[in-house]
Amino acid sequence: MTRRWPGVLTTAFCCVLAIASSAECAWLLWSRDTHVVSRAPVVVEWDAPVAVTDPFTCMAFLDRQVKTWQELHNVQQRAWLEEGGTAAVFRTHVENDGIVSESTKNALCLPDTVDPRGQKGK
Repeated sequence: MTRRWPGVLTTAFCCVLAIASSAECAWLLWSRDTHVVSRAPVVVEWDAPVAVTDPFTCMAFLDRQVKTWQELHNVQQRAWLEEGGTAAVFRTHVENDGIVSESTKNALCLPDTVDPRGQKGK
């Protein structure tokens, strides 16, 4: 029985290590839409987060999306990566007959332990 303990401990350690490393790899792509129209209340909506394998995959996705928007050369739309590359902003600004409308999408790459929506009220 004494000979089994090192094997049991090694197996248990490997299981704990596997669980810890998989927890490290859980990342989510969050998206918040903000809509502002002249003289109307601001509307903020969160989209359901999308799971990604790691932060680098998420950041590469944001980078591609920003470049796609920038290649459109639409003067009413702008997109940029925030410092660090884990967040991006996509903005559309339209003025028509004195009415100003602005839509902003903030995309964020965050570990699954962080909820950018803040604490839930009880």
